[in-house]
Amino acid sequence: TLPDSTKISKTGYTFGGWYTNASFTGEAVTSIQKGTTGIQNLYAKWNARDDIKYYIYRYFQPLNGSTNLEDYQEDSTLAPHSYKIGTTGHTTNETADPIEGFESQPVTQKTIAPDESTIVKIYYDRISYSVTFVPYGNNSIASQTVLYQGTATEPSPAPSRPSYTFEGWYISTDGGTTLSNTTYAFTTSVTADITLYAKWTPPSGTPTGFVYVTGCTVTGAITKSTIFTAYSGS
Repeated sequence: TLPDSTKISKTGYTFGGWYTNASFTGEAVTSIQKGTTGIQNLYAKWNARDDIKYYIYRYFQPLNGSTNLEDYQEDSTLAPHSYKIGTTGHTTNETADPIEGFESQPVTQKTIAPDESTIVKIYYDRISYSVTFVPYGNNSIASQTVLYQGTATEPSPAPSRPSYTFEGWYISTDGGTTLSNTTYAFTTSVTADITLYAKWTPPSGTPTGFVYVTGCTVTGAITKSTIFTAYSGS
């Protein structure tokens, strides 16, 4: 009597019978006739199981921007570990799931091990966003590049404008015509491109000079409405 699957086993495979050749051609041998003499070489056929687990781990670039893969971190809130089912000895065919604020690196596929120890590691880089500052007129302040969930740095020193008071940086939804009700908090996580506008309080009180219009004739009494005031920097 030949040993069957109840007597022999191989991790990740199912027993497929005994054969007289290593190519497993012909009929499987189920018994050896009584009285057979001499050496009988039989080969065990093993069929790869198609219910083998393999695991997918995802790692995310840290906020400091390191590109060293050893610094990438797991984040179960973004993507917990998961597993899939494959066939022993076959190659995985994993694709990276889209995750907001990140873009994946090319995935290195693995051969599925029979003992379910295979781990496919997927690495995600943070997307970079631009933070643009608009002080006033043609003046400019260098924009900043910030990784997803990072924070912008408030420009220092603050911008200046003759005779005006700087009130802080604000968000606008209409290109700077109307500013938000509160100043932008530089502790806010950046998750998209943003533009920040400087808010200015104009001067008030004593005018800094007069505008005289020449070549005109004034008729009647001169009143306050005929005097134009100008402020430095306006």
